[in-house]
Amino acid sequence: MRVLPALASLGLTFPDDISLVAFSSSGWIENLLPPLAMIRVNTHEMGRAAAFLMADWLNGVSPPDITNVGAAEWVERASIGPVRPCR
Repeated sequence: MRVLPALASLGLTFPDDISLVAFSSSGWIENLLPPLAMIRVNTHEMGRAAAFLMADWLNGVSPPDITNVGAAEWVERASIGPVRPCR
């Protein structure tokens, strides 16, 4: 994650100066301090849903208009600071 050294070089910290959110999960993300908020993606479930939709489509079933297959969840952690007014 290159953003952490960049923040440090600017004298900024999270969540005091900026809130940070990760997309997906990784072992190193779990060990950051403060803990990093994330959008956790269940890639197994996403792939499973895509396979079923593709199988239906190949069998002549029109795919539904899907915007959410339930494969992601919001995990709030301490890397989210309070909202402050713009400067």
